[in-house]
Amino acid sequence: MLISRLPQEKIKLQICNSKDKLSSLARYERLKAFRAPQDQPEDPADTCGETLLIERIPVGSSGVFEVMCSISLDRPLMSDQLKEELNPLVITIVSATSLPSSPVPFQTLQENCLPAYCQYKFHNLSVHRTNYHKHDTNIYFRDVNVIMAGLMRPEELQEFLSGPPLEIEVHDRDRNLQEKEKTPKKLAAGVDDDILYDVTHLRHKTKVFNYHGIARLNLSELLLGKKSLKMRLPIKCCPPPPLPGGRRRSWNNEMTDIAASREPIPQGHYFVASSQLKVKVEITCPLRMKNISSETEFLDGPFGRIIYLFDYNNVAAMAKLRSEILRINASAFHLRSNSPENIERALSNYIMNFEQDENKDLDFVTGFHILDKRTNIFVLEGLKHKAVKTLWEAVPMKLSGSKREQVVVLYNSNLGFFKRIYDSLLVGLSPIYLSEPLEAIVKQPLVYVRGKVPQSCLQALWRYPLKGKYNDLQVLLRLLK
Repeated sequence: MLISRLPQEKIKLQICNSKDKLSSLARYERLKAFRAPQDQPEDPADTCGETLLIERIPVGSSGVFEVMCSISLDRPLMSDQLKEELNPLVITIVSATSLPSSPVPFQTLQENCLPAYCQYKFHNLSVHRTNYHKHDTNIYFRDVNVIMAGLMRPEELQEFLSGPPLEIEVHDRDRNLQEKEKTPKKLAAGVDDDILYDVTHLRHKTKVFNYHGIARLNLSELLLGKKSLKMRLPIKCCPPPPLPGGRRRSWNNEMTDIAASREPIPQGHYFVASSQLKVKVEITCPLRMKNISSETEFLDGPFGRIIYLFDYNNVAAMAKLRSEILRINASAFHLRSNSPENIERALSNYIMNFEQDENKDLDFVTGFHILDKRTNIFVLEGLKHKAVKTLWEAVPMKLSGSKREQVVVLYNSNLGFFKRIYDSLLVGLSPIYLSEPLEAIVKQPLVYVRGKVPQSCLQALWRYPLKGKYNDLQVLLRLLK
């Protein structure tokens, strides 16, 4: 369909540097372009009118540095029926204001960095990147990205919009390494060529990290029927990069120079400068999703998730829960055996294929089981009205009796999801043994030293529910995200 291909289409312009090749119409349009005001307003919609598209294209050849292109239509591009079918969702990055000139001034950024740009990834689409712009306090991107929301699966779109905010990266300090990427000279007389080969590969394979700003765009209000969102989002610092796991190998000063040339420009002081990103979101037809209201976050997907927490010595609860998991999975994958040990061994060696991963009718349980010296933690997922409901009924919550007998269950039958997130784990759910209790681990200062624990593991530890918070629904929602 032509309309769905429009965001990817490119129009090639032929630039003539001779007066003889210009038509009378081209000469007239050229005069109009020179007489047009050079400064455009912050919001392109203010002057575009029926036009909604003016683009400045950097050229940089034959003395031409920029071309202003205006595209207009004499009739609507889509009929009302087509608008409802495709339901275009337009995300406009209007501007970034109050960008920091500290700790690195703009002049230094212009000399050592690529021009500024923004980028983000919407759902499963490719990464969208704006045009490059000169470093300045205020940058007017005027970037328009059209997404055909009507072509997406409604349940996936619903889950994406109700999930974490869309992260828009503001790149204003990406190092320009093009001129620095030169073939390394001979390290020293008699040095083996293999070492020179290693130096070259180190340069090309080392992942370059650049500090950047992040603005988080919450799109969940679209699920409430809103058609337009206009927001000024605070720009925050991105998380620091992970520290290298081992000591750097260094043969001589050449290696040190390579490492130094790839050191990132220091993080910008976005908070001190009160940096903001102005974003506008518009959708043609309001979204009308099921089970979404201003008072609830619940989704109506086919998959459910359930969390069990009980004492290390509660052998009865663990045996019953593991027995139910093995029984459900053995039945799903048609495994027959008289011994639970044989079933567990078979499931531990079972590898799911792509069709099973995507199948929304296959009734099996995935997740993980963490076991320390105090607590059993089961985080499980499966079909909401089958496997998860069976587990809830077979091993219910129990808050009476001694602490050793109690079973805490974090579960809400109204909370559904549209895809599995633990599909790559073993369906045998072999327990993960920890040398120390989790409550002791999260209290150790070394855990919070950057580089000691991977960032994803640290995020998981922060979500670990401590005593007295097991029944908090917010804890459940954090654990399930």
